[in-house]
Amino acid sequence: MNADALEGKIQTAQQRLAALLHRAEELPPPQEKFLATLLEELFVSLEELQESIEELHSKKEELTGTHLALEPQQWSYRELFDFAQDGYLLTDAQGIIQQVNRSASNLLNLHQGFLLGKPLSIFLTPETRLIFHNLLPQLHHRKQIRDIEMCLQPAQGVPLYCAFTVDTIRNHQNQVVSLHWLLRDISKRKQAEAALKQCQMHYRSLVETQGELVCRFQSIGTLTFVNAAFANYFGKQPQELIGQNWISMALEADQEALLKHLAFLSRENSEGTIEHRVKLSSGEVGWQRWHHRALFNGEGEFIEFQSKGEDITNIGKAFCEFHQHQTEEKLPPTQNKLPDVLDALPAAVAWISADLRFLGVNRYWASSWGLPPETFVGKKVGSLNNLVNFSKFVQQFFNNPVEDASQEIEIEVDGTLRHYLFVSYQYPSQGEAVFIGTDITEYKQTQQQLQAALRGKEISLQEIHHRVKNNFQTIYSILQLQSSQLKDQQLIEVFRDIQSRLKTMGLLHQKMYHSQDLTEIDLAEYIQDLANYLFLAYCQQANKVVLKLQVNRVLTGINTAIICGQIITELVSNSLKYAFPKKDKSEIFINLTHDNYGKLVLMVGDNGVGLPEEIDFNNLQSLGLRLVNSLVKQIQGNSEINTDNGTTFKISFTENNRLQ
Repeated sequence: MNADALEGKIQTAQQRLAALLHRAEELPPPQEKFLATLLEELFVSLEELQESIEELHSKKEELTGTHLALEPQQWSYRELFDFAQDGYLLTDAQGIIQQVNRSASNLLNLHQGFLLGKPLSIFLTPETRLIFHNLLPQLHHRKQIRDIEMCLQPAQGVPLYCAFTVDTIRNHQNQVVSLHWLLRDISKRKQAEAALKQCQMHYRSLVETQGELVCRFQSIGTLTFVNAAFANYFGKQPQELIGQNWISMALEADQEALLKHLAFLSRENSEGTIEHRVKLSSGEVGWQRWHHRALFNGEGEFIEFQSKGEDITNIGKAFCEFHQHQTEEKLPPTQNKLPDVLDALPAAVAWISADLRFLGVNRYWASSWGLPPETFVGKKVGSLNNLVNFSKFVQQFFNNPVEDASQEIEIEVDGTLRHYLFVSYQYPSQGEAVFIGTDITEYKQTQQQLQAALRGKEISLQEIHHRVKNNFQTIYSILQLQSSQLKDQQLIEVFRDIQSRLKTMGLLHQKMYHSQDLTEIDLAEYIQDLANYLFLAYCQQANKVVLKLQVNRVLTGINTAIICGQIITELVSNSLKYAFPKKDKSEIFINLTHDNYGKLVLMVGDNGVGLPEEIDFNNLQSLGLRLVNSLVKQIQGNSEINTDNGTTFKISFTENNRLQ
């Protein structure tokens, strides 16, 4: 029954009540009074009902107007829904399809009308229906589930892999009433992944079956892949070698040349070949020839080295034997000159046997102790009191011989303490060793003098930082005193901004004054102190704002630290002044991390009112934001602005310091 019919019935009832009231006047007095009262109450009820009908008419007109106003929006939404590139479905809580757009019907190869009222599960392959049925109960406790991979079964077609994202729609009792499904066809991606996996398996099969040594390693030498031939060569399993340092496998004497060779490889000159020795698990030394290739990504950033090697130990040994043979053939004519050569050396030389006895010394050694060379022959090394430290070094060397052992030793000569740097070399076939000592006393004294001078310069530099900090503080105090006498709020804000920028640099010089290392500064600690100051400076705005810091420890130079501090000062002060006019639960966050390419990433943001969407970061009118843009260019960085849920500035740049 509509409102008009109900209104007609009310009017008829009012007429009948009027007739009854007229007839009631003819009844005896007691009955007349009772009936009259009853009829009057009915009249009042009918009048109230009439008012409700009129109000209902008014609401109906408003509803009709609202419906007419919403019709264009509903049509626009329907067009967006129907012509979206991705498939969209609307189901009830049990997964029964209520709405479906064209993309979804095209994926299923079925008409939209046919899909309505059908369970979504019947259009999935049997293998993925279990995933779907396990998914529905989870949605009662979650708002959204993203990127669930399930397989659709189109009519008269091959199965399609799709990524499903589902959002829940709830009533005022927080009960799920409907589900919004986003379907994205990922069949091509899955095919590409399968092809890539097949290619990788084929590549790995080729690598594993060939006899050459194959490995990949990072710039610092950490192995990321080795083939079976590589592992077998070193007598280990592949998983034992992953994570080990490949450079350290080379003989120590060859490591410097190997590192220089790798450092020479670039994007323009990415390949090179080198031969060097390696230490084997058996303790023997092997020779290898390696062809290295440096790999780079599309942006020219280094990824890792990919290398292929072969064992050339036989060739290397043959070359060494040939070289030794040539040397022995040439030795007789020059053999008699060797003692003269050793005596002419400006270093102490001694031949010592495995039982720690002198076999001979040169003149420099003997003259250091004021004795003829033949005095030492046959004597125990430890028999001379002032050679106790040297005797320990010799004993350790014979107990654990290495190719080029060295040690700095203090020896008392003629009552004066002298510093010697000794190196040793053992003759494997004879059980003897030669020890060569260079007097580095003057070098040590010069080094101590340089260290003292350097310490003096560091103290002077600390004093300079202290004075600069005090000068900033003096200017800051003058501005504070001047601003306290101002009444123009705009001028007060200008003074406060200048004070914040001064404080930013003053804090940095204070950090440098207290730092043990004047070349680097802990950026994380500096950011913490700077943020605390800014919140104190803008205390009226900062009372209801929560500061969230996620800053890794970064050691950086003073120039980079100054620029980062100025950027943070401008962005945080802008947020405190303008981002939260009326908003509660306000937040400002500062993050400092590094990305996969070693770049530092500084993010400063808030959840405030945000910036206009059409803003051009390269053409800003605000002095603070123009200053930020200029500072980013100074460190050759890249900047991005995200205005979703507030404002977030992301600045990435390169700093040649360690991130810990």
